[in-house]
Amino acid sequence: MRKKLSLILVLLLIVGLAPKANASNSPFSDVPVSHWAYHEIMEAYNDGVMTGTAPGVFSPNAILNMAQFVTILTRAFYNEDVLNSPLFGDWPSRNYDAAEKHKLFTGLIRWGNEVEVTREVMAQMMFNVMTDQCLMMSDGAAAKGRIPDFASVGENYRDAVAVCYEMGLLAGADGQGNFNPKGNLDRAQTAVIYTRLKKAINGLPVDPEAVIRKNTRYLTNGMPVTEENVLALIEEYRNGKEPSEKAKWAGFTSFQDLEHYDPYNPPFTIMNSPFGGGTECAKLAFAFLEELFGKDISMHKVTDPQDVRPGDLIEFDSHWCVAISSPFPSKFHPCCIYSIDGGATGLIDWGSEDHYWPLSFDGGLVAIYSCYPE
Repeated sequence: MRKKLSLILVLLLIVGLAPKANASNSPFSDVPVSHWAYHEIMEAYNDGVMTGTAPGVFSPNAILNMAQFVTILTRAFYNEDVLNSPLFGDWPSRNYDAAEKHKLFTGLIRWGNEVEVTREVMAQMMFNVMTDQCLMMSDGAAAKGRIPDFASVGENYRDAVAVCYEMGLLAGADGQGNFNPKGNLDRAQTAVIYTRLKKAINGLPVDPEAVIRKNTRYLTNGMPVTEENVLALIEEYRNGKEPSEKAKWAGFTSFQDLEHYDPYNPPFTIMNSPFGGGTECAKLAFAFLEELFGKDISMHKVTDPQDVRPGDLIEFDSHWCVAISSPFPSKFHPCCIYSIDGGATGLIDWGSEDHYWPLSFDGGLVAIYSCYPE
């Protein structure tokens, strides 16, 4: 009980000092009220646990590293130890001191500052916080049979994953309920995890709607994945919207900037895909797909060309592109699409009445991949 009261007092102190955001406005230009994790991000921000990455910017899709996750957990649950740490030096030494004091690295293989936090590592550290806080937990046995890819969870993380899953603190990463243990954690997901963990430690029920909302797929602008929203985001890019940091890293300072475009170095790879590193047309198609659907893309194959939707990835025998229209018949072909295309020169083709792609598995079409919910 003393730990819970201490946590509440610390959070009240932090809230009193932090700037406030309410349900109708956002201090971050990249977290609109429509963003799927808006309320959790605002809660983490108002609690003083998560701040922006730059003035007015939260970077909800940015991948989290260990130093950042340790800072969030220790700010939230051990802030008094952070403030009273005898260590000096650069950030985050005091946060690490508090984390080690409370054994938050138990079960982890590596916890250096720049180590990316995977979903299974996140579960282990949440489990360690709950253990330190003497929280009553289930054994997670029931959850182990409900997670389809549980066998791919590292052996030393399995109990933690099962317990967090059974308590409703974690949910599947796709429509099939797979946990995706090696997937990375982004800042928006971290805000959701923080609010769930805070409720659990304070004896409050976890919001089941938060789990449901996380299982709904969202675009990079926070809108749900629908044809209407995909088309609207495509139009933003067509009209000059700048690419995200990952695309810039791959060489796209702008989708129209030929001077800085290199189609080969570095190649662009879609996370969790079997495609490998794409160059030329594939590089642009992969990068643009990530601009629409985010970094941790989950996709399935479409077997009927008539079912292609805007935002679907199209593979031909010698070309890659992303559909930016629904299928339509032409004078010569029963099923065609407009697409965004690129090549070795970096020139971007947004499709036009005289440039469309016929879709036929008998005429060069290899596969169609969709990021829409099945």
